[in-house]
Amino acid sequence: MKKILFVLIPFFYLGQNQLFIPDTLSGNFIPLEIKHDHVHFYSGNQTETMGINGPILAPTIILNKGQQVTMQVTNVLSDTTTIHWHSMHVAPQNDGGPHTTIPPFSIWEPSFEVKDYAATYWYHPHLHHMTNMHVQMGIAGMIIVRDPQETILNIPRT
Repeated sequence: MKKILFVLIPFFYLGQNQLFIPDTLSGNFIPLEIKHDHVHFYSGNQTETMGINGPILAPTIILNKGQQVTMQVTNVLSDTTTIHWHSMHVAPQNDGGPHTTIPPFSIWEPSFEVKDYAATYWYHPHLHHMTNMHVQMGIAGMIIVRDPQETILNIPRT
């Protein structure tokens, strides 16, 4: 058993890249640019991707309960898309569901008050029949909402 383990560990380790961790954004104005890009997951192999503010995935957005925020979503894709703030309590015109499309090379600027308590949410495209493809290509990010009750807890912040 030990001989097999020593053979498999180097094999799996050789092709791996460092874990990609997206940047964070916070504040009352959050600029998000959706675009085509590429990533070299393995040396010599280029993979076409889509991302927000980078080649794949999207920045983690940190918000506070009660905060007023404007998201400036710029679609640089050649496809129509949307951005949906998954499970957050926002008005329909700010929700980013299938009915709120962002045509190619245009900007959508939803503005809303963060009404949610501390939790981890995520954001992603929600275009009818395109959600799966856009998310699989890399358009998805986390939203961390903080509130006064959460801030007094002794939990990790980084």
